[in-house]
Amino acid sequence: MCVLQRGTSATNEVDYLTLSNDGRRLATASRSSLQLWDAQTGKLLASAPRGKERVTGMVFLSDHRTLVTSSWRQNFEVWDVSTGTNIALVASIPAHGNEVMSLAVTPDGKTLASGCKDGTIKVWAADVFVERPDAEDRIQDAGIKQSGFAEQGRLLVTLTGSGSLNFWDTRTLAKLDNQAVRSDILTSAFSPDGTQLAAVLTNGAVQLWTVSLKRQTPMHVKELLPPLPRPLESRLTWSADGTHLATFVGDVYVWNTATERLINRLSISLTFARRTRARLISKRLRCQTAFGRPHKSH
Repeated sequence: MCVLQRGTSATNEVDYLTLSNDGRRLATASRSSLQLWDAQTGKLLASAPRGKERVTGMVFLSDHRTLVTSSWRQNFEVWDVSTGTNIALVASIPAHGNEVMSLAVTPDGKTLASGCKDGTIKVWAADVFVERPDAEDRIQDAGIKQSGFAEQGRLLVTLTGSGSLNFWDTRTLAKLDNQAVRSDILTSAFSPDGTQLAAVLTNGAVQLWTVSLKRQTPMHVKELLPPLPRPLESRLTWSADGTHLATFVGDVYVWNTATERLINRLSISLTFARRTRARLISKRLRCQTAFGRPHKSH
């Protein structure tokens, strides 16, 4: 086990996390900053301030120097992390007319897909971040929670809040199939090749599922973590080569997906759950002070 350095915003709250292509660096986002960590030692490499809007997606591009984030701001933010010791914001690009809820990149790093709160999915050229002009490059998929690419980018797979998997042809954006998973998924992430779905359930369990257009339903493969006390926050991310999976359920767990074994655990000193409980207690005390306790009758 290694411990993330104390005294940073990442130890207070994690909105999103993602692994670099080689699994050596871990990027985390909080409501006020972006952090870059050594995934093996837990050492903080760099930190940069950012807006207070919640980060909803974060991917490393194949050039090994670019990190892209999406948030409730409706924009993409492009960060340069090439030095490994500095994070620099280089661009903010308009993405949607509403909150961006998901962000996915093809294994070759050339194409991104972004999902909007209004159900619109857009497909982008990652190298120039210019939206493809054809009007048919839109998908309406109400309730989208997560998206990913499969079959070397030829398929786009989306997961809705009701637990439905939808398969789309990336070139034509025609819907190819619909499969039911389960409706109690709290957080999810597709592997880079789109063949696996990692999910945190509402009971806190972390599970792996095999996803295929040829199957009628996804196949449950393994439970990485057993059910835990109800998680207030959870996050999942894969390394770009699909060999590592990082999960945030109270602590950050890093898994080798080939062996399905836990290889590291990054202990966070003050989690979002503890802060939330503290806020609830404080709020309760303020209410009692404001309205007073019932007086005993004499």
